[in-house]
Amino acid sequence: MFRLTLKGLWAHKLRFALTGLAVVLGVAFMAGTRVLTDTMSRTFDGLFTTANDGIDVVVQQPVAVDGEFTEARERVPAAVVDDIRGVSGVSAAAGSVQGFSQLVLADGEVGAVEGFGATIGTNWLPEGLSPLQLASGRAPIGTREVVVDAATAADQGWVIGDTVTVLGKSGPRDFSLVGTARYGDVDGLPGASLVAVEDATAQEMFGEPGAYDSVVVTAAPGIASDTLAERIGTSLHGGGYEVLTGAQDTADKQAQMKEDLQFFNAFLMTFAYIALFVGMFIIYNTFSIVLAQRAKDLAMLRAIGASRRQVLRSVIGEAIGVGVVAAAVGLGLGVAMSFALKALLGGVGLDIPGGGMVVSTATIVTSLVVGLAVTLVSAIAPAWRASRVAPMAALRDSAVERTTTSVRRVLVGVGLTAAGGVTFAAGTVASGTEAVQLLGLGALTAILGLFVLGPVVARPVIRILGFPARRISGTAGRLARENARRNPKRTAATASALMVGVGLVGFITILASSTKASIADAVDRSFRGDFVVDSGAWEEGGFSPALAEELRALPEVASVAPLRSTPVGVDGGSTTLLALDTTAIDRHFDLDVSSGAITDVHDGGIAVRRDEAEDLGLAVGDTVTMTFARTGDVDLTVDAIFDERLVDSDWIVDLGTFETNVTDQYDRWVFVDTVDTVDAATANAALEAALGAWPNAELQDQASFKESITAEIDQLLNLIYGLLALAVVIALIGIANTLALSVHERRRELGLLRAIGMSRRQVRTSVRWEAVMISLLGTVLGGIVAVLGAWGIVHALQEEGIGTMIVPAAPLVTIGVLAGMAGVVAATGPARRAARADVLQAIAAE
Repeated sequence: MFRLTLKGLWAHKLRFALTGLAVVLGVAFMAGTRVLTDTMSRTFDGLFTTANDGIDVVVQQPVAVDGEFTEARERVPAAVVDDIRGVSGVSAAAGSVQGFSQLVLADGEVGAVEGFGATIGTNWLPEGLSPLQLASGRAPIGTREVVVDAATAADQGWVIGDTVTVLGKSGPRDFSLVGTARYGDVDGLPGASLVAVEDATAQEMFGEPGAYDSVVVTAAPGIASDTLAERIGTSLHGGGYEVLTGAQDTADKQAQMKEDLQFFNAFLMTFAYIALFVGMFIIYNTFSIVLAQRAKDLAMLRAIGASRRQVLRSVIGEAIGVGVVAAAVGLGLGVAMSFALKALLGGVGLDIPGGGMVVSTATIVTSLVVGLAVTLVSAIAPAWRASRVAPMAALRDSAVERTTTSVRRVLVGVGLTAAGGVTFAAGTVASGTEAVQLLGLGALTAILGLFVLGPVVARPVIRILGFPARRISGTAGRLARENARRNPKRTAATASALMVGVGLVGFITILASSTKASIADAVDRSFRGDFVVDSGAWEEGGFSPALAEELRALPEVASVAPLRSTPVGVDGGSTTLLALDTTAIDRHFDLDVSSGAITDVHDGGIAVRRDEAEDLGLAVGDTVTMTFARTGDVDLTVDAIFDERLVDSDWIVDLGTFETNVTDQYDRWVFVDTVDTVDAATANAALEAALGAWPNAELQDQASFKESITAEIDQLLNLIYGLLALAVVIALIGIANTLALSVHERRRELGLLRAIGMSRRQVRTSVRWEAVMISLLGTVLGGIVAVLGAWGIVHALQEEGIGTMIVPAAPLVTIGVLAGMAGVVAATGPARRAARADVLQAIAAE
């Protein structure tokens, strides 16, 4: 039977190659993601190790607020540096500043505020204590001198002597470029630009005068780093400082980077698993077709003495062969795909330094196991049916594949769909993470139910979808419709793969449109002012409060209200706290206050969003404890409860309370209301003139304010479309595969049609129409899944401000048209082969 399995694989190598292609693509995406993240992890591990080379001890304040994407800790007073220098065994010590900055690029645009391409401002440290080493020029000395990392300087075309504009706490400042630097062994820190200035300037622009973010120390010869760390900790007894060896600090940075990469890895792996899930439909369908066509051969084996178990083992062996080969090819292709992903990341600002790719044992094992498991799970049901072929089937003239619908299929399909619907409905009334989990489980169960029910609905739906084909192409269209309806199992299984891909694309499209519509409604409902000055920052940073003061002084301006934010601790977790000018915000923004008054929020007061207040049992007059990096635990009194969700926090304080408890003051947004007697054009011109000296300030009216918020949704949407394209491509491969096998199965029938006068063009048209019908069936089912799924998510997110359900007709129609056109493309090869078949050989075929 083993030799028979090998012969079976070789005899149908082309069919199984097409089947394995779905596994290859899914495994390649998964392997490429793992290779890339492993490579990035090793690269940054090496960078941090090199950057900390020579540093024996690091002293810093402990983390006060551990946010989801950022940490907040207080700074170290400059006097501590002198104290550390006096500790026995210290060779050198210096304070280090690392803070938010922005770099004005050579084209006048401002670099990214956060994420890839952001700028880190730092002070130039003495040799041996700094991760930066001069690549050219000299270190900065005066208050107007700067060193930029060599990678950024080369990218922008800067040379020593050029004027470089840097933004920080004190606003824009021009510097003379006096040198370029390397970070460790590379020309720059991947994903960021670095600017270094002298100590006092760095404290003023990126930190806090008279303080450092940390202190780095080198030990005297013969002094172990852990011994020195213990001595420094003892000398600072009572200060509450965190004293780490250089190795511990390096390990912490490496661990933090691995944690940051986990989200990136999980995001990409999601699409790899989607591709594999779609591929399972293709594998199932192909094995079903191939084994149905070989039913006579399998029955002959049974007739000459092969047991059901032997037949089952033979088919499972074929599946194992396909899975192993496909997984191995996918692993190899994944290594190549990692280079493509690396280039993609370079295009968005994260340039990974050169070096060998990391192909770990875990990546190899996972790829092989996942590829094999997906193939086996998909092939089990067809293999089981093949093992139950009766020996008498060997006496038939041709293989017969059962196409009728069983009662059991209907019951199982209805049961799964109903269970999925009930679970999905439960998710719409739940909240938080539980809601998302129930919605996801319900959607997956319902999709499986639709897959089981597919053959039940395929015939009637194809009858409707095939009507245009009959009207347009006559006999060829009618033949295509009957061929698609002839085997509803095959048609439904093929369409199901496309259903998943189209369903996800449609779901994302509807959800994005609904989110943008909800945001637009919120802006129309809440925004009362005339303009917004946007810094582009979200989690941290922005522009100096001096900007708001300059705008307030304009005669055309009636009111200015800045918005600031910081991470804080609350109720055992972390969140973002907003600060507003609560005496003026009502003129600019309607916060929909349901209890208390926003003007009452001052001098240690706080406003809380209604659903958060309900979760924590808070009411006006109650006290809530917030943890700040600067002042620790602070009791604040609830003075107002609001409902508006356009602001991205559940907590709001006034500017005075914020300034008392937070060191770094950056304005993310500045709301501006102009004098009533000044027309919009005049006000716009005056504001633009005032903002000319602030490259990071973007002036927006209400329309552009909405557009700026939704633009980020569009960027994410395009990225998701690109990643989902792999699943759609796999589905189209399934259509081509199914049609190729169907044409092979019907070669005698096609030969007879050609013999009685059907032209080659009519044959091609018939096969293409069949592909279009299968594509449209998958699109229709996917559209239903998309609409229902989006409705559930929107309903569940009503408390988060996504309350408007939009089903965009034009994009969904476009998706349907593109699916139909893709079906035609997928059918090109099978249609050509069907039309070119030799008539006499086809008629003689068994």
